[in-house]
Amino acid sequence: MITIPSLNGYFSVTFQADSVDPSTLAMYTLSKSSIRVKREANPQLSIVKVYVTPNPPLGSTTITTYYTDPDGVLEIDLHNVINSIYLTGGNTMSVSIYMYEMDGTTGVDSTGVYSDIDILQGVSYNDIMAPHNKDIAGVLQSLSQTVIVPPNVMLNPATLGGVSAPGIIVESNLDMGGNLGQNWGYRVGGTDYAIVPYGGRNNQLRVPATADTLFLTDGNVGGSKLKHWKLDKVDACTDIVCVRWTSLTGAIRQHCFPIVARTTGVDKNVSLLTTGDGYDVDKNTFNGLVCRLSGLTAYGYWYYADLLRASDVHAVVQPTYSIWETEISNQQTAAHVEPLTAETPQGVGFFTFEFTLKMRHYDTF
Repeated sequence: MITIPSLNGYFSVTFQADSVDPSTLAMYTLSKSSIRVKREANPQLSIVKVYVTPNPPLGSTTITTYYTDPDGVLEIDLHNVINSIYLTGGNTMSVSIYMYEMDGTTGVDSTGVYSDIDILQGVSYNDIMAPHNKDIAGVLQSLSQTVIVPPNVMLNPATLGGVSAPGIIVESNLDMGGNLGQNWGYRVGGTDYAIVPYGGRNNQLRVPATADTLFLTDGNVGGSKLKHWKLDKVDACTDIVCVRWTSLTGAIRQHCFPIVARTTGVDKNVSLLTTGDGYDVDKNTFNGLVCRLSGLTAYGYWYYADLLRASDVHAVVQPTYSIWETEISNQQTAAHVEPLTAETPQGVGFFTFEFTLKMRHYDTF
């Protein structure tokens, strides 16, 4: 919450937002983002005018007039406004708010309250409530519950379905705030390569299938490694599925999971009348997988459990198209995840993350 008073103290505006810098706020597409206007002086003020100017591609300013309640308070929901701008390609907007007396012309604060707002996908990192213990010792042990780092177990197979694997995409917001000036990198054999975080919030780390290690340095030239994450390889006989989804914070995550069982079932069926006494039934069937990742700490389990709440899961066992980005985002690879465990474990120890992945369903009728 950020509260900004008007210059002459007539009213104040509280934004449900995060502070980016002294003149810019951040609001989020999944949050019930709102503003609260409160009259602080001059009991005649009861009209609120809100000017919203979206930045590309809309460009035009929308002016909306509201009235406060008898106590001089007004709550304005911006959720639909923010999502409308974001879905049409906009990423920022400016908001100006003024208060007037009932005649609509007097009692105005000549400067009002103004703010630039960055529009970000997902929710605020202040809302994720990550476990405090992230399996990082030393200087990074003090990382707060607003920080996401890689999990302790990550598979990064060299092949997927007999062809080159696509690698993984790991989410971390560790460098977004410049906590320690860190740099990300990965190692192939004995050679280190830099990783440039990307995405709308610079929270995605792309790691190729050739990488053996993901690491974090202190940011200095030739700086020391603060943390290594070993990337586990698998033999050619291990069945693997690669899953991509959008996390609660709007980051693309892509990880690989071992397949421990295959499932089949029926989504729905229709019984038809027959000329005899037997049953004539048409069934819509589905094929699925049971995936299990073992050896996770409580934090590692929490990281992967984000998959259970994703609405845009895509999964591939056998690539059938040469362009990975096209195939993994196609409706043919859309999948549905059902948890086999519903509670994130706590405490010291190692845990197993297990889920059912419905991969295909076929329409019989």
